Amino acid sequence: MITCGLKLTHDGSVCIVDGDKLISCTEIEKICDNLRYSPLCLSSHVEQILAQEGLSVNDVDTFVIDGWDVDKPPSFYNEGMKAHVNTASYMERYAGEQYLKAYVGRRLRIGEQERDFVSYMHVVDHVCVAWATSPFARTCESCHVLLWDGGVPATLYWIDPECGAIEHRGILLGFLGHVYPIFAQFYMPFLQDVVDVSSLSIAGKVMAYIALGQDREEISSLLERRYNEMVPNQELVTETSRDASLAVRFASRLVEDTKRFGFRDADVLSTFHHFIGRKIVQSLRSRRAGESMKKLCITGGCGLNIKWNSAVREAAICDELWVPPFPNDSGSSIGAVCAHRFALGNRELLSWNVYLGPKIVERGSSVQWRMRGCTIEEVALLLLEKRAVVILNGRAEIGPRALGNRSILADASDIEMKTRLNRIKNREWYRPVAPICLEHRAREVFDPGTPDPFMLYDHRVRGRWSKRVPAIVHEDGTARLQTLNEHQNSVVYGILVAYERLSGLPLLCNTSANLSGRGFFPSVSSAIEWGGVDHVWSNAKLWYRDGS
Repeated sequence: MITCGLKLTHDGSVCIVDGDKLISCTEIEKICDNLRYSPLCLSSHVEQILAQEGLSVNDVDTFVIDGWDVDKPPSFYNEGMKAHVNTASYMERYAGEQYLKAYVGRRLRIGEQERDFVSYMHVVDHVCVAWATSPFARTCESCHVLLWDGGVPATLYWIDPECGAIEHRGILLGFLGHVYPIFAQFYMPFLQDVVDVSSLSIAGKVMAYIALGQDREEISSLLERRYNEMVPNQELVTETSRDASLAVRFASRLVEDTKRFGFRDADVLSTFHHFIGRKIVQSLRSRRAGESMKKLCITGGCGLNIKWNSAVREAAICDELWVPPFPNDSGSSIGAVCAHRFALGNRELLSWNVYLGPKIVERGSSVQWRMRGCTIEEVALLLLEKRAVVILNGRAEIGPRALGNRSILADASDIEMKTRLNRIKNREWYRPVAPICLEHRAREVFDPGTPDPFMLYDHRVRGRWSKRVPAIVHEDGTARLQTLNEHQNSVVYGILVAYERLSGLPLLCNTSANLSGRGFFPSVSSAIEWGGVDHVWSNAKLWYRDGS
């Protein structure tokens, strides 16, 4: 039984599921050097992606589209568009099991064919993919799900696989997820004359920049006062709570307050970040007081905020916490299929791994480099010589993080390496470079250093290691760690082991291999034509520039 999930708009993707097994998930940004957040084109992308897996449109039993909207006609889908669904508006229309009510559509045009399809609410897709990929699904256990997405207020759900139900448990924070990038656009260096309420590229930069500021009590007090004045009661679901302009008005008032007292912009942004984190933790604690919260998933775009995830984990809100590696809309096509499976009574773990993105494409390059066979040990030697190496290994990662298969690896002991990598990637100077570390040695280097294979939590670099691996230490002494063991990725694990043997260091710098503003390199040729580094390694072959 082949099911094909589709995410049509930004972060467009196509996923293929055979029975209970995820075969692939291809984000449109990760093919053809496409722009980040690219939408899906029904007339071309779907057939192309199916063909890469040896399938045709006729082989697909069911097409499932992420995020139906009851106010839009079926033809709306053929236009390649989709309205994002607000949690609150659907809570007002449906309750209980109605969350799993499917929209059944007709005549979806894919290439030259027309097919029927089903579709589930965007928020339900987020909830279902979080649960279906979690450890809780292995034993078919129920759990809470905290969903906070760009167009959705921070909302708590309960998913019960035994009863086949999804329940709304209330709004935790009246702001939409867009509040984070919106607020930042009122302060340097993100200041905009006209605020872009749907920006997808700012949040990650803000999370990096706040390390330059301080969490100040005076600013927090101003935030608390304005929050109490302007943000609706969390128990009320109102139009205000899901209005993006609330964040604009809130930020406008804070600008007046903070400028009057002369606070530094970096301090305001840092304090706002920590203020929001504290609000989420306080709300979760309040909910826990009224009901057991042993198992919790975090999903939606805000699930990529490693510091908020860490704050929830450190607060011991729950016994077990799960964040999928694709909590944002990059996982929405998978979520659509998970919602369909759940609605049909298939409430077991989806068989998946994070390395099921697109395969490496072979194509010729207009730039002539040399090529030779190259072992993992030889890659480690290049890294020891302070050479940055593009690694294109197997299938790409699903989600926004480069986890070794589409990465630039480099030596972390060189204090200049972060500056060098940011320069060749055309990134802001303050952006951190992440470490990829052998799992069994992570606790030695990082606090807490617990397994973190998807870069979803904040870790502090332990004292003596800060001087040994300065390239991965952020301005605030932390790192966005990825841990790795042999079972997760044997090839990249082998590179780490070989490098450790040579250097005594169990980690390397790891940053994404991509053109600025675009998805991962789809081919060796793309990396060569980019030319930011002198070495590209793929499938035991090394491409290198003459003289390097």
